[in-house]
Amino acid sequence: MNRLSLASLPALPASVRSPNTRSVSGVGIVHFGPGAFHRAHQAAYIDDLLTHDPRWGIAAVSMRTRGTIDALAEQDGLYTLVIRDADPSLRVIGAHRRFLGPEDAAETRALLADPAVALVTTTVTEKGYCLAADGTLDMTHPDIVHDLAGTRVPRSVVGWLIAGLAARRTAGVAPFVPMPCDNLASNGAKLHAALVAFAGRKDASLADWIAGEVRVPSTMVDIYHAGERHRALRRCRRNARRRGSGGRFSVNHLPTGSSRTSDALSAPISPASARPSPTTSAAMRRPSCGSSTARIPR
Repeated sequence: MNRLSLASLPALPASVRSPNTRSVSGVGIVHFGPGAFHRAHQAAYIDDLLTHDPRWGIAAVSMRTRGTIDALAEQDGLYTLVIRDADPSLRVIGAHRRFLGPEDAAETRALLADPAVALVTTTVTEKGYCLAADGTLDMTHPDIVHDLAGTRVPRSVVGWLIAGLAARRTAGVAPFVPMPCDNLASNGAKLHAALVAFAGRKDASLADWIAGEVRVPSTMVDIYHAGERHRALRRCRRNARRRGSGGRFSVNHLPTGSSRTSDALSAPISPASARPSPTTSAAMRRPSCGSSTARIPR
């Protein structure tokens, strides 16, 4: 099987859209949970944005296992997205720049504290936020109990976000914007409340700072992609290999869908330097991957 790499991009067929002429980007986004759902929609939007602004590359963080990030790293962060239309098309996505696993906690902490990182996104499934049945943070959840004990390496995404925000506050750096991308009702409001509740158990002044300074937009993604074992995905991967852009960890989605961000931010999500926000970029608002769109309320 052909393995994708930066070196192999020029040899791809002209019918396969790829980032082969793009300049190397920096990291502006840290993403927790780089599974198929993230790679099939969010990373594709960012891939569009990188054509216009190379500062928004993604650092992929896997909190449990290394399988996906190691596969991405072996392919220079590249993978194939198959758009399942009447006439299926292929696209190589190259939005990921760093690949961090459970053993890379120091690097993850450094990225969360880096002023160049303005957005921290998550696709960790509904259970990954450690919420109780009423939507509030479950203080008895084993991962939350572990993280509240003050250990150096958090187990929960809430613990990681708090670690990064606390480091920003201590350094006098503007907070990043946490953005949950799992389809959980009012996900931004629930995550914001969870962050305040967690911080309140450790540092009341940090909780007040998060309550007043950190904005957590709510999101909704309406797109279908086949799971890892779905026969449609297996067919798409065989097709991609025949057309020379196979590699590992291909993903697919239907040609229609949308991604919406609500709770408009009171200020641009950017560091001190003037740089466009990935949630307000024209590249994010126009059709992407065939006909997926991201609509941002103003």
